[in-house]
Amino acid sequence: MSKLTFDKAIIENLKRPYKFTGFTLKQIKFFARTGLINIMWNKPLKQNSVFDKNLDRPFIQ
Repeated sequence: MSKLTFDKAIIENLKRPYKFTGFTLKQIKFFARTGLINIMWNKPLKQNSVFDKNLDRPFIQ
């Protein structure tokens, strides 16, 4: 079995913090308060039949 790793360019990009301001921040807060953020996150998982694996951590050893 081959060893799975993340692409180094992706890792470097994800290291940088994101700062949400203005309208985007208000949207995120609204979605979090109403629970819509969970629906938006879980829908693609259910469509791809991987919702039951949503807590798996394949890259943690």
